[in-house]
Amino acid sequence: MLFVDCNDCYTTEPEYADITLKLTINDENSAVYYEVYYGKIEDNNFWFSDTAYSEEVAWSAPVNEYYSVKAFYYSKGREIIAVDGTNLRTKYDQSSCSSDCYLIRGDVLNAKFKY
Repeated sequence: MLFVDCNDCYTTEPEYADITLKLTINDENSAVYYEVYYGKIEDNNFWFSDTAYSEEVAWSAPVNEYYSVKAFYYSKGREIIAVDGTNLRTKYDQSSCSSDCYLIRGDVLNAKFKY
């Protein structure tokens, strides 16, 4: 059973939702370059790239789609690539709140550098 915060509910199904990308910012990586793809990285459907200077960045994307990310780190002179993917989707909920609503699921990509 999932806890539902009714403040996060939408009365109509949203077309877009925010995706949050979690990254590692440290002494070796004060900025992290990342690439975002529609679908799986292997499908090579590049969407956009950017450089992050904070541990979280977010953008809006169409729901009910799969997204993936590559984040590029450096450690001891070597390049390390962290990857993650998520299915950004809506979930219809009829029982958790006072009225029927749509919830957003899969809205976090975790591309943190794990030592």
